[in-house]
Amino acid sequence: MKELFASEIYGILGLFIFLALFIGMLVWVLMPGAKERFKEHSLIPLKDEEYE
Repeated sequence: MKELFASEIYGILGLFIFLALFIGMLVWVLMPGAKERFKEHSLIPLKDEEYE
């Protein structure tokens, strides 16, 4: 297995990158103004407008 990974640091680095992205996504979703934005986006398929 040692030849598959150049260094052990890549596993730890990948974990930190994943955690940073996950926490960033949680912050973006749980922001105070997000509920209104998601409500507007959820109604897009129900709008009766002509799109070109």
